[in-house]
Amino acid sequence: MNPPTSTGIVRSLHELLELDPSLSSTDAKVLEVLMLEPRPFSAREISRSTRTNLQGLYSSLERLVARGLVARADGSPAMTFLAANPKVVLHELLGPFRRARELVEELEGPLRILYGSPGRSARPHVSSGPTSTGSSAAATSWLLDRLAIGRQEVWFLGSETPWFGPSLAVESELAIDPPDGRRGAVRLLVRSPPKDDPRRLQHGRLRREGVEVRYSPRFSTPAVIIDRAWMLMRSGAISAGAGGNGAYVRLETPELCADLADAAEQEWQRSPDPTGREEVRRRPTPDRPSEGSPRRGPDPR
Repeated sequence: MNPPTSTGIVRSLHELLELDPSLSSTDAKVLEVLMLEPRPFSAREISRSTRTNLQGLYSSLERLVARGLVARADGSPAMTFLAANPKVVLHELLGPFRRARELVEELEGPLRILYGSPGRSARPHVSSGPTSTGSSAAATSWLLDRLAIGRQEVWFLGSETPWFGPSLAVESELAIDPPDGRRGAVRLLVRSPPKDDPRRLQHGRLRREGVEVRYSPRFSTPAVIIDRAWMLMRSGAISAGAGGNGAYVRLETPELCADLADAAEQEWQRSPDPTGREEVRRRPTPDRPSEGSPRRGPDPR
């Protein structure tokens, strides 16, 4: 008897197969059925499990066999099929994504140099009026363009999740010197994550890259403030689809940004440094008597 398959594995495998554009919907259904039950299947069994007609099924099986994801079972009187070794299947599915990552790493540096070269005009300056989008990619692009201009003072407030998610684009931009060569203070003032939350590891990495991190419940709306003049915030929740019930809002408003930066600075001074370094640096030192002044002895009382 085969062990029961957990709902999480079924959901993850289904999502992974949907990400591969080279698999037709029938290919994905067939591969999912064969991978979740490691035994030989006849074409008729696969047809019933996937609710696919036999004619379309055989075309799918031929493609999967040719790609090495499915094999014809040996030693069976009738033609049966089973999935290839799961490690082989998973690595085959990851192949295009690995290559995509390699290409991104190859292109990121040269394209940055190309866009920042003196002979090219700068990217269009964004309007100072409020602008919103439901796309996290568009919001990240706004943020990267603004960081590339210059950054003497940067605040990440409320939550860093919208800006330091799976993508490392913002993190890598902060590691690069701005055009004027001067790096200002970059501070992360967010709610304290639970003890075993992976965000703590991310915060440790950001600290090593020069980002100062402290915890406070003072701010709840995720926001970025740059040079007390430019702000990007996330209002409401953002869903994966276009129908999210929230938005990213970008605006240039020096008065509001300065007020928020002042409030952040006050809260920063009240919030302890999680590493303990700040408390040691600020520990008061005992007063030393000046030369020629009498030394006070112990109080006789």
